[in-house]
Amino acid sequence: MSRPFRFLIPLILVVSFAFQGCSTVFRNSVPERDGEVKGEVSSPVHVYRDRWGVPHIVAETLDDLLYAQGFVHAQERLFQMETERRLASGRLSEVYGKDALPLDRFFRSLSLKEKAGEMYRNLSEEDRRLIDRYVAGVNRAIETMKKPPPEMRLLSVEPEPFKGSDVALTALLKGFGLAQWLEELAYRVVLERAGEEKLKDILPFREDLYGISVIRHGNRESLNLEEADRLLTALLSFPLFPRTGGSNSWVVSGRKTADGLPRLFNDPHLPLTAPSVWFENHLIAKGFEVYGFSFPGAPFVVIGFNRHVAWGFTNVMMDDADLFVEEEGEKGGYLYRGRERKWEERRETISIRGENPEEIVVRKSVHGPLIPSLFPGLRESFAFRWTGYDAPPGHLTALMWLNKARSAEDVISALSRFSFPAQNVVFATSSGDIGYVLAGRIPKRKKVHPPLPVPGSSGEFDWEGYVDFRKNPKKLNPPEGFIATANFPPLPPGESPYISSVYEPPARGRRILKVLKGKDVFSLDELLALQTDVKLEPAEREKSLFVKILGKTSGLSEKERKALDLLASWDGSLNRNSAGGALFEVLYEEVLKNTFADELGNEGYRIFSR
Repeated sequence: MSRPFRFLIPLILVVSFAFQGCSTVFRNSVPERDGEVKGEVSSPVHVYRDRWGVPHIVAETLDDLLYAQGFVHAQERLFQMETERRLASGRLSEVYGKDALPLDRFFRSLSLKEKAGEMYRNLSEEDRRLIDRYVAGVNRAIETMKKPPPEMRLLSVEPEPFKGSDVALTALLKGFGLAQWLEELAYRVVLERAGEEKLKDILPFREDLYGISVIRHGNRESLNLEEADRLLTALLSFPLFPRTGGSNSWVVSGRKTADGLPRLFNDPHLPLTAPSVWFENHLIAKGFEVYGFSFPGAPFVVIGFNRHVAWGFTNVMMDDADLFVEEEGEKGGYLYRGRERKWEERRETISIRGENPEEIVVRKSVHGPLIPSLFPGLRESFAFRWTGYDAPPGHLTALMWLNKARSAEDVISALSRFSFPAQNVVFATSSGDIGYVLAGRIPKRKKVHPPLPVPGSSGEFDWEGYVDFRKNPKKLNPPEGFIATANFPPLPPGESPYISSVYEPPARGRRILKVLKGKDVFSLDELLALQTDVKLEPAEREKSLFVKILGKTSGLSEKERKALDLLASWDGSLNRNSAGGALFEVLYEEVLKNTFADELGNEGYRIFSR
């Protein structure tokens, strides 16, 4: 036997055994999709999976339906649910070791687990029963699994029973991921590194409308940018952490469609992850039927439709969070309204795989929990104020009422229970109505201020409760025959109530509005084409400027000239085959970096550009 073949056969055997072992691991973890499972239900529940794997769950009662939804979620997404629970409660280090400590310190400081427990304890008896039924289904799936998911087996993690408060924890994690807190940090970096005049150049806040000048306070260079950048990189690159970003939705009335029916389109733009953030399912019980997308770890459907109403969500980009800089007193407390107060404190022990546990002290002021772990070595104490901390327990079942809605009035009533994160909700009804509601609680501030950390000691920037939901922006059957949202302002600047000063770039919104205004009647195919539209209209101005400047540059190579020709002939479309579009995007990003990074530094620019 030749030398190569002597080594090839053992190699084939090793690879074969490895594949066989992996196959066994994965095969034993595949959820059972045939047969019967005994469970705590009042009558048989049927789960059918179609050819795309979407479960259709049919039960007699809503209680049994939620039990089965929890069961199916856990069957297919238990590792995802467990990881999100550990992230939100600061328990990743138990599995991943000391590398996860910064995230655990951060989330222990945020105190989401404590708020989740409070929400669950304060639920009405009826709402608690519904949440408990969902959780009982999750735990029944865990009990009846032949083997835990392969990820848990490879990490030697035993599944733990879920609790009702874990449903609230899932909601709080999603809401925190979509909250507007990074903006305050980003603009603070600009203030510290580039100065007040440069900040004014880029700050979207309208001093002429809101009457508050740019606030300067605290120590210059008080942020430890290297540590902050490291933590934010870990957090924002964590696959299951929900991140805010652009979203699209629009609804067109029947008088603008060829078939006379209202049409609704939605693209939430949440990150593409494996597994997906979303879980598609069809839920059916007596007097209840809804199809759409849920979050594993929580009951009901988030975005979807029933036989009477369809609805879609996009992020409002509401200013729903503030960082307060607390001034420390001489006796170890903090100053507030002329006197020194004691911090609220609790001790937390973080277990670390392969290491000794770490103990931390979590502090809280009148404004919220302190998050010192965001900026290790920080010379200031930042307290975090967020709408999620004030959410009433009824928020956890708001989606149930939306899922059951039969009319525009029902949609508005259901969304009056929804607290966070603020969402633009467009809807259409089978009776022909189209509408819009800003769902979520809008903070009332003593002083509206730019998106920067503010002093906490005087109390002048405190929140004064929330705007009455009846004053939230709404629309019903507008004369133009359509409603669109794309993270642009829901109200003209300066109108009350104040919602935000930081929104996504307006290009997507303007494109949608231009197309919908451009015709009296649309076919379904035309509306579908808009859903997948990739035209970047404002790029024509920037492209022309790039071509003009680069065209005057001497000494360009043949390859560079060819690239410039590609850019010049680009039609503004960002489809996957567009070489000109790829060049434009790279060039645009590099121009931004070269504009800001020299003054902000690499870490500061990364924080700013997030």
